[in-house]
This record gives sequence, structure tokens and C-alpha cells, in this order.
Amino acid sequence: MEEEKAIIKQEAPELILNADGETVWIPSQQDLENIRKLVTLRYTISKIAIALQIPEEEFRRQMANPKSPVYISYHEGKIESEIEYRKKVYELAKAGEQWAVIQIEKWERDQRKEEYGL
Repeated sequence: MEEEKAIIKQEAPELILNADGETVWIPSQQDLENIRKLVTLRYTISKIAIALQIPEEEFRRQMANPKSPVYISYHEGKIESEIEYRKKVYELAKAGEQWAVIQIEKWERDQRKEEYGL
């Protein structure tokens, strides 16, 4: 909770006007780290934009570009969170939790399908 409060109390983001008069956000390294952290906690795009004081439409514009540092940080956070979740499910499957075994089997099928088209 303290970490989330620190993210919300960060310095104002760097916003500039481009040649077309549009507001453009220049994300700092701290912005990118905060995005990653908030995503791992499953915050939505709109709530992340509010927490970081960034116009939501600008955040979404940058999210639409897979080469953008914002897009990359967002998806790194999702993957990091998923890794932790999958570790927990794997441990539960090893302990005999049937639903977890079924979930692991599904992930394995999905993996084979993507890798081999099976």
C-alpha cells in the first residue's frame, strides 16, 4: 500500500505540445517502472493514467504502439504478474489440487499449440 501511495505522489509527468498542438507525454524511467508495478497489481489502463497524472488518451495512444517503452513496460508488468501466479498454481498442482492440475494441463496444450500448431 505504501508503494502505491508513493507512485501516486510522484512528480508531474512531462507533457509537451507537438507541432500539431497535441499534448504528448514523454515518459521518464520512473513512469515506466511505475506502470510496470501498477500492472502487476492489476490496475486498469484508465486507473494507471489517473495515478500517473497522464491524459488517458495519450496513455492509450502510446499503448497502441508495440515498440513504445510504455507498451513494453505495461506488458512486462503483466508477464511478471503472470509468472508469480503460475508459480503458485504449479505449487498447488504439485500438492494435488485438481483444479491446478487441470490449469497446468491447459497451459501445456496452449504452449504446444503455439509452438507446433497442434
